[in-house]
Amino acid sequence: MIESAEALAVLLRTSELVESSGRRSYADGDYVSATQLLASAVAQAPDRADLRLLLNRSIKKQIPRWHFRMMNDTIRNEAYQAAIEATVSPGAVVLDIGTGAGITAMMSARAGAGHVYSCESDPLLATLAREVIANNGLSNRVTVLNCHSQDIVVGDQMPDPANVLLTEIFDCGLLGESALVSIADASSRLMAGDGVLVPESGSVYGQLVESQSLHELNHVHEVAGFDVSVFNLVESCEYFRSDLHWYPHQLLSKPFRMFDFCFGAPSASDRVELQVPVVRTGRCHAIAFWFVLDLAPGVSLSSDPWEPATHWRQAIQTLRTPRELRAGEVRQLVASHDTERVRISFSEMNSTRT
Repeated sequence: MIESAEALAVLLRTSELVESSGRRSYADGDYVSATQLLASAVAQAPDRADLRLLLNRSIKKQIPRWHFRMMNDTIRNEAYQAAIEATVSPGAVVLDIGTGAGITAMMSARAGAGHVYSCESDPLLATLAREVIANNGLSNRVTVLNCHSQDIVVGDQMPDPANVLLTEIFDCGLLGESALVSIADASSRLMAGDGVLVPESGSVYGQLVESQSLHELNHVHEVAGFDVSVFNLVESCEYFRSDLHWYPHQLLSKPFRMFDFCFGAPSASDRVELQVPVVRTGRCHAIAFWFVLDLAPGVSLSSDPWEPATHWRQAIQTLRTPRELRAGEVRQLVASHDTERVRISFSEMNSTRT
């Protein structure tokens, strides 16, 4: 109860200050602070639709909508649950990197883990995960750490090394969420000597594709009679996520294997030369690639476009200049990665005929 006009004036000034600070943080791109301030402003003025909308926009900047598609990905969830049930022994200590909403952490607890330590770097996601875990009665067995896995120290945030290192920090091209670096660091510092990784390994595959429609997602030349090709200066030279089946296309090669990664171990090579037979004459506009994860013995998970669809879809890398290909020739390609992204290019060497 507000007891005086002076107390009301103080409250109003405080509310105005919180709102203005929240709006300023949002405009500055500090969405973590903006969310905290705007949530406080909404609590003080719940009828302000404009504040609720700005708060929601700030939240969306931190937590993209693809989280819903990911959490509702039954294929992903069932594969991880099978791997966790096959791997987590009663009483095991589990480290879950990138917990999101806490689903795989709770799966681990349900499988019999003694304790699960889940790290989530985004403060809002970490807060939501704690709430989800509490609502499912697992707060005493799952600890959510709001930090990067590189910041965890055994004996500090985690009393004991992990028996199981669990993660799902993979983008459509496998490596784009710092998976290699994070897993290598955690497996060397935070795991027991006989610890198990979930997933154990992963492979990246590619395929040559003819598709003007895919090419136009990343390139432009003439629009309404105007030359706008200079806009191609800001094309993406790396892959982007899409669904191969959404666009008309022809497959110009069979799938080819690009990289095999044994997680937790150094990558064998960051550059490989490939000999790819062309099976159909056409104009190559793009390379589609996808991954297969080996989660546990007998349990795999794939974003292959010819398997049931997952939330990852496929990674599409378009060519700045499409290549004319002829059936029967073998094209030389170079695949490379920098631990963050896989890229592929045609070799300047001449093709050969089979």
